[in-house]
Amino acid sequence: MSRGPLKGLQYASHAELARDIREWSQQIATPYKGIAGIPRSGLTCAHMLAAQRNLPCFPLGEQSTFRQSTGRAVSRRD
Repeated sequence: MSRGPLKGLQYASHAELARDIREWSQQIATPYKGIAGIPRSGLTCAHMLAAQRNLPCFPLGEQSTFRQSTGRAVSRRD
């Protein structure tokens, strides 16, 4: 990672993030039905991980249902 203009901050490229997620993905057990991410910057990582694992991705929200990336409403029991 390269140093940013602000002292103490480190910036990572999308390529570095994708590499780290690919390596991390291999350490995760497989019984998951999907990946959930926090809207905005957390969804970037969630989408990359979901694509790597071939799983649906869901944004976390305050609603009782998740909206899958395809737009289909999914209950928490699915």
